Amino acid sequence: KLESEKQMLKQDAESLLVTLDTKLELIDFKLTKALEIENTRKAEKLAEKEEQQRLEREKEERARKERQEEGFQCLQREELEMQHPECKCYTVLNDTRRSVHHGNGTEAGSTPRKCDATGRSDTSPDWLGAGWYRMMGPAGTRIPEAPPGIWQCGTKASGWMTGSHPAVAGQTIDVIFCFDLKGYKGYSDCEWSTQGKVTHCGDYYVYYLENTPTCAIRYCATHHF
Repeated sequence: KLESEKQMLKQDAESLLVTLDTKLELIDFKLTKALEIENTRKAEKLAEKEEQQRLEREKEERARKERQEEGFQCLQREELEMQHPECKCYTVLNDTRRSVHHGNGTEAGSTPRKCDATGRSDTSPDWLGAGWYRMMGPAGTRIPEAPPGIWQCGTKASGWMTGSHPAVAGQTIDVIFCFDLKGYKGYSDCEWSTQGKVTHCGDYYVYYLENTPTCAIRYCATHHF
């Protein structure tokens, strides 16, 4: 009987050891998985931090380059304005009726057509006489290089520039401005003309414009050449 009890106790102990081994293996597995998850999280956080640092460095580098470019452009503008004071001292022509897409204003109840000559009742509201001018919105940003057609730009004979604008910043060229009356009593698209200048001011152009030789004619504006 004593031998039998010893055998049972031995079996119970072995069974308990197996159970403990199983539980220890399970605990070890869980600890290993938890460690792997924690390491993965740490790696992800580190990668995220490194990515944020990289993005911040790129942002700082872009900002630095932008500041350098702004400083360079500022120096360029200052130098250009010193060489070409007209790039700083000009009159703005922005009457929306100067647009090549605006008619002549002869419809009933509309604004009468205008003229770029001083001392007249129909003088354009933004015209101050011969001098340097810059075209700006909402009218447009430049004088067109092609005839706009008759009855455009809030006038009768629409003004345009022959030839091309200067391609290099700081360049000034002599040009001829024509006034388009083609299609009316056999007139041409350069029935009248004035001599002038155009200067490339980097981001925009300025024009030296004379009073128009007659009325109702005036200089047009467009957003495209």
